[in-house]
Amino acid sequence: MTEETRIALLNYDWMVRNRGLDDVALDWDSDTLVYGDGGATMETLCEPGFTPATHGDWAQPPVDTAQESAVWAAPKGVGGDGA
Repeated sequence: MTEETRIALLNYDWMVRNRGLDDVALDWDSDTLVYGDGGATMETLCEPGFTPATHGDWAQPPVDTAQESAVWAAPKGVGGDGA
């Protein structure tokens, strides 16, 4: 994932979690992030600091990344192993 994509997703996630799904929308035709009584260009989502989620030291991974980096394995019986 590119850094720009990660920033945009973090910003959008913050907007939705803090403003609610009813107050945040992406208008693809106008390339606008709509919220409240206004909005911003979608390019703004890619800017660090647009929301608190990307302000400061946002690029540091969470302290407990051991579980996220573990290799995922399908449970027994999934994938045709006959169990």
